[in-house]
Amino acid sequence: MAKRIMRWTGDAADNDWATVGNWEADGAAAAGIPITGDDVYILQTSEGITGTLDQSAVVLDLLVIEQSFTGEIGDADNYLEIGALEVRIGENYDVSTPAGSARLKLHLYQTDDAACDVTVYNTATSSTDSNLPPCRLLVEHVDTGADPDATAVLSVLKGRVGLAVNDPNETSDLVSIDTGYITGRDSDARLDIGPGVTFTTLTKTGGNVTLRAAATTAINRAGTLTTRGSGAITTLTCSGGTVNSASSGTVGTLNADGGLVDFTQSTEARTVTTAYRRGEGRIKYDSSVMTFTNPIDSGGAIALSAA
Repeated sequence: MAKRIMRWTGDAADNDWATVGNWEADGAAAAGIPITGDDVYILQTSEGITGTLDQSAVVLDLLVIEQSFTGEIGDADNYLEIGALEVRIGENYDVSTPAGSARLKLHLYQTDDAACDVTVYNTATSSTDSNLPPCRLLVEHVDTGADPDATAVLSVLKGRVGLAVNDPNETSDLVSIDTGYITGRDSDARLDIGPGVTFTTLTKTGGNVTLRAAATTAINRAGTLTTRGSGAITTLTCSGGTVNSASSGTVGTLNADGGLVDFTQSTEARTVTTAYRRGEGRIKYDSSVMTFTNPIDSGGAIALSAA
Protein backbone atom coordinates (compact mmCIF):
# COMPACT_ATOMS: atom_id res chain seq x y z
CA MET A 1 0.00 0.00 0.00
CA ALA A 2 1.27 3.49 -0.91
CA LYS A 3 1.95 5.91 1.88
CA ARG A 4 -1.14 7.78 3.01
CA ILE A 5 -1.42 11.33 4.27
CA MET A 6 -3.93 11.28 7.11
CA ARG A 7 -5.58 14.24 8.79
CA TRP A 8 -7.36 14.26 12.16
CA THR A 9 -10.77 15.91 11.84
CA GLY A 10 -12.49 14.72 15.01
CA ASP A 11 -15.76 14.65 13.06
CA ALA A 12 -17.10 11.68 15.03
CA ALA A 13 -16.85 13.84 18.15
CA ASP A 14 -15.86 10.91 20.41
CA ASN A 15 -12.18 11.97 20.73
CA ASP A 16 -11.07 8.41 19.89
CA TRP A 17 -7.95 7.80 17.77
CA ALA A 18 -9.37 4.43 16.62
CA THR A 19 -12.62 5.80 15.20
CA VAL A 20 -12.45 5.86 11.39
CA GLY A 21 -14.86 8.78 11.25
CA ASN A 22 -12.31 11.02 12.96
CA TRP A 23 -9.89 10.73 10.03
CA GLU A 24 -9.73 11.76 6.40
CA ALA A 25 -7.21 10.46 3.86
CA ASP A 26 -5.53 12.50 1.18
CA GLY A 27 -6.98 12.22 -2.33
CA ALA A 28 -7.99 8.73 -3.39
CA ALA A 29 -6.23 6.99 -0.49
CA ALA A 30 -8.23 4.39 1.39
CA ALA A 31 -9.96 5.63 4.52
CA GLY A 32 -9.20 4.20 7.94
CA ILE A 33 -7.05 5.03 10.91
CA PRO A 34 -3.29 5.71 10.70
CA ILE A 35 -0.99 2.74 10.20
CA THR A 36 2.77 2.26 10.01
CA GLY A 37 4.33 4.37 7.27
CA ASP A 38 1.60 7.03 7.16
CA ASP A 39 2.08 10.77 7.53
CA VAL A 40 -0.34 12.23 10.11
CA TYR A 41 -1.38 15.87 10.44
CA ILE A 42 -3.32 17.23 13.42
CA LEU A 43 -4.34 20.86 12.90
CA GLN A 44 -7.12 23.45 12.78
CA THR A 45 -9.47 21.79 15.24
CA SER A 46 -10.33 21.84 18.92
CA GLU A 47 -11.42 18.18 18.89
CA GLY A 48 -8.98 16.42 21.20
CA ILE A 49 -7.63 12.85 21.26
CA THR A 50 -8.26 11.03 24.53
CA GLY A 51 -9.46 7.54 23.52
CA THR A 52 -7.55 4.40 22.36
CA LEU A 53 -4.26 6.09 23.14
CA ASP A 54 -2.13 2.93 22.88
CA GLN A 55 -0.90 3.02 19.27
CA SER A 56 2.54 1.71 20.18
CA ALA A 57 2.49 -0.88 17.36
CA VAL A 58 2.30 1.92 14.77
CA VAL A 59 5.43 3.69 13.47
CA LEU A 60 4.48 6.78 11.46
CA ASP A 61 6.87 8.32 8.97
CA LEU A 62 5.75 11.78 10.08
CA LEU A 63 3.59 13.23 12.87
CA VAL A 64 2.77 16.94 12.66
CA ILE A 65 0.80 18.74 15.38
CA GLU A 66 0.41 22.35 14.34
CA GLN A 67 -0.12 25.31 16.67
CA SER A 68 -3.63 25.65 15.19
CA PHE A 69 -4.64 22.45 17.02
CA THR A 70 -6.22 23.64 20.28
CA GLY A 71 -7.67 20.37 21.58
CA GLU A 72 -5.90 18.09 24.05
CA ILE A 73 -3.95 14.89 23.41
CA GLY A 74 -3.83 12.43 26.30
CA ASP A 75 -5.38 12.82 29.73
CA ALA A 76 -4.13 13.42 33.25
CA ASP A 77 -2.82 9.85 33.51
CA ASN A 78 -2.11 8.74 29.94
CA TYR A 79 -0.07 9.68 26.89
CA LEU A 80 -0.73 9.01 23.22
CA GLU A 81 1.73 6.15 22.66
CA ILE A 82 3.03 5.94 19.10
CA GLY A 83 6.18 5.47 17.07
CA ALA A 84 7.27 8.13 14.60
CA LEU A 85 10.41 8.78 12.58
CA GLU A 86 9.85 12.54 12.61
CA VAL A 87 7.67 14.68 14.91
CA ARG A 88 7.01 18.39 14.39
CA ILE A 89 5.08 20.29 17.08
CA GLY A 90 3.81 23.86 17.02
CA GLU A 91 4.43 24.92 13.43
CA ASN A 92 2.28 27.87 12.39
CA TYR A 93 1.55 29.30 8.95
CA ASP A 94 -0.96 31.96 9.96
CA VAL A 95 -0.19 35.66 10.48
CA SER A 96 -1.54 35.29 14.02
CA THR A 97 -0.32 32.84 16.64
CA PRO A 98 -3.01 30.33 17.69
CA ALA A 99 -3.27 29.34 21.35
CA GLY A 100 -2.03 25.78 20.80
CA SER A 101 -2.83 22.75 22.95
CA ALA A 102 -2.92 23.18 26.73
CA ARG A 103 -2.28 19.45 27.16
CA LEU A 104 -0.12 17.68 24.63
CA LYS A 105 1.23 14.35 25.94
CA LEU A 106 3.19 12.09 23.60
CA HIS A 107 4.98 8.84 24.42
CA LEU A 108 7.17 8.30 21.37
CA TYR A 109 8.86 5.03 20.47
CA GLN A 110 12.06 4.47 18.55
CA THR A 111 13.64 1.14 17.60
CA ASP A 112 17.20 0.22 16.66
CA ASP A 113 16.46 0.85 12.97
CA ALA A 114 13.92 3.70 13.33
CA ALA A 115 15.16 6.72 15.24
CA CYS A 116 12.86 9.53 16.34
CA ASP A 117 13.63 13.16 15.45
CA VAL A 118 11.46 15.63 17.41
CA THR A 119 11.30 19.40 16.88
CA VAL A 120 9.14 21.73 18.99
CA TYR A 121 8.54 25.08 17.28
CA ASN A 122 6.06 26.42 19.83
CA THR A 123 3.56 25.38 22.49
CA ALA A 124 0.66 26.89 24.39
CA THR A 125 1.63 29.33 27.13
CA SER A 126 -0.82 27.85 29.65
CA SER A 127 -1.31 24.26 30.78
CA THR A 128 -4.39 22.25 31.76
CA ASP A 129 -2.30 20.62 34.50
CA SER A 130 -1.03 22.90 37.25
CA ASN A 131 2.74 23.15 37.68
CA LEU A 132 3.40 21.08 34.55
CA PRO A 133 4.31 22.22 31.03
CA PRO A 134 1.57 22.05 28.37
CA CYS A 135 3.77 19.85 26.17
CA ARG A 136 5.08 16.71 27.84
CA LEU A 137 7.13 14.07 26.07
CA LEU A 138 8.51 10.62 26.67
CA VAL A 139 10.93 9.00 24.24
CA GLU A 140 11.40 5.26 24.69
CA HIS A 141 13.99 3.11 22.96
CA VAL A 142 12.80 -0.40 22.09
CA ASP A 143 15.84 -2.66 21.67
CA THR A 144 15.33 -5.04 18.75
CA GLY A 145 18.87 -6.38 18.80
CA ALA A 146 19.98 -4.47 15.72
CA ASP A 147 23.30 -2.66 15.61
CA PRO A 148 23.77 0.25 15.97
CA ASP A 149 21.02 1.45 18.27
CA ALA A 150 18.80 4.26 17.02
CA THR A 151 19.46 7.71 18.40
CA ALA A 152 16.57 10.06 19.16
CA VAL A 153 17.04 13.83 18.97
CA LEU A 154 14.93 16.55 20.62
CA SER A 155 15.12 20.20 19.56
CA VAL A 156 13.09 22.96 21.27
CA LEU A 157 12.92 26.40 19.67
CA LYS A 158 10.06 27.95 21.61
CA GLY A 159 7.46 27.08 24.23
CA ARG A 160 7.23 25.13 27.48
CA VAL A 161 8.26 21.49 27.23
CA GLY A 162 8.78 18.76 29.81
CA LEU A 163 10.76 15.58 29.11
CA ALA A 164 9.85 12.80 31.55
CA VAL A 165 8.54 15.22 34.19
CA ASN A 166 4.95 14.02 34.67
CA ASP A 167 5.98 11.37 37.21
CA PRO A 168 9.25 10.84 39.14
CA ASN A 169 9.55 7.31 37.71
CA GLU A 170 9.31 8.34 34.06
CA THR A 171 12.29 7.68 31.79
CA SER A 172 13.42 8.67 28.32
CA ASP A 173 16.36 7.70 26.11
CA LEU A 174 17.92 10.09 23.57
CA VAL A 175 21.33 10.91 22.14
CA SER A 176 21.06 14.70 22.06
CA ILE A 177 18.90 17.60 23.25
CA ASP A 178 19.11 21.09 21.75
CA THR A 179 17.42 24.38 22.64
CA GLY A 180 17.46 27.48 20.47
CA TYR A 181 15.13 30.38 19.79
CA ILE A 182 13.00 32.07 17.14
CA THR A 183 12.90 35.73 18.24
CA GLY A 184 13.80 35.87 21.94
CA ARG A 185 17.16 34.21 22.44
CA ASP A 186 17.04 33.98 26.23
CA SER A 187 13.31 33.48 26.76
CA ASP A 188 11.65 31.65 23.83
CA ALA A 189 12.31 28.09 24.97
CA ARG A 190 11.77 26.58 28.39
CA LEU A 191 12.65 22.92 28.82
CA ASP A 192 12.51 20.76 31.96
CA ILE A 193 14.49 17.49 31.83
CA GLY A 194 13.51 14.90 34.42
CA PRO A 195 15.94 12.73 36.44
CA GLY A 196 15.03 9.58 34.50
CA VAL A 197 16.27 10.90 31.17
CA THR A 198 19.35 9.22 29.64
CA PHE A 199 21.17 11.19 26.96
CA THR A 200 24.64 12.21 25.83
CA THR A 201 24.77 15.88 24.81
CA LEU A 202 22.82 19.02 25.71
CA THR A 203 23.53 22.04 23.51
CA LYS A 204 21.91 25.37 24.44
CA THR A 205 21.98 28.32 22.08
CA GLY A 206 19.06 29.95 23.84
CA GLY A 207 16.25 29.52 26.33
CA ASN A 208 16.01 28.26 29.87
CA VAL A 209 16.69 24.63 30.73
CA THR A 210 16.37 22.86 34.07
CA LEU A 211 18.44 19.69 34.04
CA ARG A 212 17.82 17.04 36.70
CA ALA A 213 19.57 14.18 34.89
CA ALA A 214 23.19 13.24 34.30
CA ALA A 215 24.90 14.23 31.05
CA THR A 216 28.11 13.42 29.26
CA THR A 217 28.34 16.89 27.72
CA ALA A 218 26.42 20.09 28.50
CA ILE A 219 27.12 23.28 26.54
CA ASN A 220 25.58 26.66 27.41
CA ARG A 221 26.02 29.37 24.78
CA ALA A 222 23.10 31.63 25.78
CA GLY A 223 20.18 31.74 28.19
CA THR A 224 20.17 29.97 31.53
CA LEU A 225 21.00 26.36 32.39
CA THR A 226 20.09 25.25 35.91
CA THR A 227 21.22 21.86 37.17
CA ARG A 228 19.43 20.21 40.10
CA GLY A 229 19.24 16.79 41.73
CA SER A 230 22.28 14.50 41.74
CA GLY A 231 23.20 13.98 38.09
CA ALA A 232 26.89 14.20 37.24
CA ILE A 233 28.18 16.02 34.16
CA THR A 234 31.36 14.75 32.55
CA THR A 235 32.10 18.01 30.66
CA LEU A 236 30.30 21.30 31.34
CA THR A 237 31.08 24.24 29.05
CA CYS A 238 29.75 27.78 29.46
CA SER A 239 30.60 30.18 26.63
CA GLY A 240 27.74 32.61 27.31
CA GLY A 241 24.68 33.16 29.44
CA THR A 242 24.46 31.69 32.93
CA VAL A 243 24.89 28.23 34.39
CA ASN A 244 23.38 27.82 37.86
CA SER A 245 25.00 24.61 39.04
CA ALA A 246 22.98 23.33 42.00
CA SER A 247 23.28 19.60 41.38
CA SER A 248 25.19 17.52 43.92
CA GLY A 249 26.66 15.46 41.07
CA THR A 250 30.34 15.87 40.24
CA VAL A 251 31.42 18.01 37.29
CA GLY A 252 34.40 16.29 35.69
CA THR A 253 35.70 19.13 33.53
CA LEU A 254 34.41 22.71 33.71
CA ASN A 255 35.19 25.08 30.84
CA ALA A 256 34.25 28.64 31.84
CA ASP A 257 34.88 30.37 28.50
CA GLY A 258 32.26 33.12 28.81
CA GLY A 259 29.22 34.11 30.84
CA LEU A 260 28.83 33.05 34.47
CA VAL A 261 29.02 29.66 36.17
CA ASP A 262 27.36 30.12 39.56
CA PHE A 263 27.69 27.46 42.26
CA THR A 264 26.18 29.58 45.05
CA GLN A 265 22.51 28.62 44.67
CA SER A 266 23.03 25.48 46.76
CA THR A 267 24.85 24.89 50.03
CA GLU A 268 25.25 21.17 49.36
CA ALA A 269 28.83 19.90 49.11
CA ARG A 270 29.94 19.51 45.50
CA THR A 271 33.07 18.70 43.52
CA VAL A 272 34.61 19.92 40.28
CA THR A 273 37.55 17.80 39.25
CA THR A 274 39.21 20.11 36.71
CA ALA A 275 38.23 23.72 35.95
CA TYR A 276 39.45 26.06 33.20
CA ARG A 277 38.61 29.77 33.18
CA ARG A 278 39.26 31.45 29.85
CA GLY A 279 38.35 34.70 28.09
CA GLU A 280 35.42 36.48 29.77
CA GLY A 281 34.34 33.43 31.74
CA ARG A 282 33.47 33.86 35.42
CA ILE A 283 33.14 31.30 38.21
CA LYS A 284 31.26 32.11 41.42
CA TYR A 285 31.42 29.69 44.34
CA ASP A 286 31.43 29.27 48.10
CA SER A 287 34.71 27.68 49.18
CA SER A 288 33.07 26.21 52.28
CA VAL A 289 30.99 23.79 50.20
CA MET A 290 32.82 23.61 46.85
CA THR A 291 35.81 21.39 46.23
CA PHE A 292 38.03 21.88 43.20
CA THR A 293 40.17 18.74 43.06
CA ASN A 294 42.72 20.57 40.94
CA PRO A 295 43.44 24.33 41.14
CA ILE A 296 41.41 26.44 38.70
CA ASP A 297 43.47 26.89 35.54
CA SER A 298 42.98 30.41 34.20
CA GLY A 299 46.10 30.74 32.11
CA GLY A 300 46.95 33.85 34.11
CA ALA A 301 46.10 35.88 37.19
CA ILE A 302 42.81 35.40 39.08
CA ALA A 303 41.10 38.25 40.93
CA LEU A 304 39.26 37.10 44.07
CA SER A 305 36.35 38.94 45.67
CA ALA A 306 33.98 38.14 48.53
CA ALA A 307 30.24 38.09 47.88
